[in-house]
Amino acid sequence: MTVNVDDAGILADALREVEEHDAQVVVERDGRAVAVLVSSRFLKVFKVLAEELENRLDLEAYYEAKREIAESGEKPIPYEEFRKELGL
Repeated sequence: MTVNVDDAGILADALREVEEHDAQVVVERDGRAVAVLVSSRFLKVFKVLAEELENRLDLEAYYEAKREIAESGEKPIPYEEFRKELGL
């Protein structure tokens, strides 16, 4: 379902659709999507999935950095030494 902001009078219908049918409602302005109405359940699931994706990407970056260090033969700089170099 898509709702145009010029037709905001149907917002109650859109919210009912989201609540009763767990639908996602796209709100458009001048023919382009500007917002989406989703159920609170959907939002909770989205937040959990987004956090899990972020954690996976962080883990991939960690392993990539470890691989690069191992391949280069460079010695890593300890965290406290790094902080001192930055004056922190």
